[in-house]
Amino acid sequence: MSNPTRLAVRVIAVLMILAAPAACTDESTEISFQPSVLPVKLTWSDGDVGVQGDLGLVTPIGKIEVNAGLPLPDTGDTSFYVIFRDKHAAIDDVYRVTSGSGSFHAVVDGTADFSVDDQRVTIEVLRGTVKTIEFKKTERLPVQKGNGVVHKWTEFWQTTFHRPFSWSRWAYDDSAMHDWPPLGFLWFLIRLVAAIVLGVLDLILFVVQIFAAIAFALAGAVAMNVVYGVAALLGLMILGGFGSLFLTS
Repeated sequence: MSNPTRLAVRVIAVLMILAAPAACTDESTEISFQPSVLPVKLTWSDGDVGVQGDLGLVTPIGKIEVNAGLPLPDTGDTSFYVIFRDKHAAIDDVYRVTSGSGSFHAVVDGTADFSVDDQRVTIEVLRGTVKTIEFKKTERLPVQKGNGVVHKWTEFWQTTFHRPFSWSRWAYDDSAMHDWPPLGFLWFLIRLVAAIVLGVLDLILFVVQIFAAIAFALAGAVAMNVVYGVAALLGLMILGGFGSLFLTS
C-alpha cells in the first residue's frame, strides 16, 4: 500500500473513532438551541399594533372590554398572552405569542421589564404614545448544591412550593379603580379585602417557611417535612377549636 493511501486510511480511521461517541449517544439526550431573544417585536401606536420579525409567532386574539370577565384559554407552556390595556378606552388588545420552551419577560422601549405572570403580560398604553416590546428569555439561576448552611438555605428558597406573599400580590389590583364609578372603586375594595385576607395567610405560611428553611439548612429534608407536618397539625387543631366554639355558641 502506497504512502498516500496509508495516510488516507489512517485519517478515515481517526475520523470514525472521533465520530463513534456521538453516534452512540443515548437517545434520550436532546440538544436544542433556545434563543435569548424572540425574533419578533410588537409596536403599539394609537390603538394599532404592528408586528416586526417572524409574523408566525404572533396571533391576534381580538379587542376585549376591560373587566368583561371573559377568560382567555390556557396557552400551555409554549406561548403567552400580550395584553395592551388602554384604560381610557377600557379596551384590552390581546395577542398570543408563541415562545417555545422556557420563560420570557417583556422589555418595553428597551428599558422597562415586565414579567410574564400566569402566561400573560399586561402593558398599559396611552393615546399619543408609542410602545415597542421585545421578549427576552428569563435565565434561571441554577440551584446551588452544597452541604453548607448557606447553600441549603438558598436551595430551600429557590425550590420552595410557595413564593412569599404571592397570593396577596395576585389578589391586589387597582387598575379598574377609576373605571365606571362607583363600580370600579367597589371592585377595588373587594380585591383589597381579598388581598388583606390572603396576606394574613401568606404571613402565616411565611413564618412556617422560615422555620422549615432553618430545619432544612441544619438537618435536611426530613426535618423540613417534620416542621410542615407539625404546622399542619397545629392549623387543624386551631380550626377545630374555632369550629367547636362556633357550634357551642
